[in-house]
Amino acid sequence: MRPILFYDRISPPVRSVLLLIRELNLNVEKRYVNLLKRENHREDFIKLNPLHTVPVLQDEQCTLTDSQAILMYLCDRYGSTSLFPKDPSLRYRIINRLFFNGCLFFRRDSDMMSEFFRYGVVDVSDHRLKIEQSYSHLESFLSDQKFMASDQMTIADLSIVSTLSTVDAYIPVEETTWPRTFDWFNRMKALPYYIEENQAGIDELQEAIRKRCGN
Repeated sequence: MRPILFYDRISPPVRSVLLLIRELNLNVEKRYVNLLKRENHREDFIKLNPLHTVPVLQDEQCTLTDSQAILMYLCDRYGSTSLFPKDPSLRYRIINRLFFNGCLFFRRDSDMMSEFFRYGVVDVSDHRLKIEQSYSHLESFLSDQKFMASDQMTIADLSIVSTLSTVDAYIPVEETTWPRTFDWFNRMKALPYYIEENQAGIDELQEAIRKRCGN
């Protein structure tokens, strides 16, 4: 059986997995879960994932509910040693970047976006400092290499770009302040599947925010 991905493109973690699926050219069944209609709170979905979040991946007897775990699993299960190398020193540098994104950067993104939907107002003033601090962390990651964990693209880049591209729409990555991050971001946007798998979801999210905020 094909792996099954439960998804909604407005979610940055979902988009990181969609980017990887395209990079690996995997044959995956996709099942849409509309977050804006709270389909992730349906009883059948909560049985699948009590955290009621997407993405969720089902593959044979394995069910994973965290995007970072899904990224690592798909590489190991379907044999991508370039995106998630076996060498321990590099592999754990990649995992370190994944934890940075999942535990810190995405949390800051999520806090900001949740506030937009909760109050119906786009106000980034309370979030700017923390987001810009995250940009500075990314800039330091790129101080001696072309990508976030090495000189080649890895799953760390796919994870981070899905978050950065979401907040960049409201707090732009300025070339003068974060030149290495700005350059890396443009190189990631040049991926042949970037528009379809990432930008399309950002566009959907921004449209939903505009409707919620009355703009």
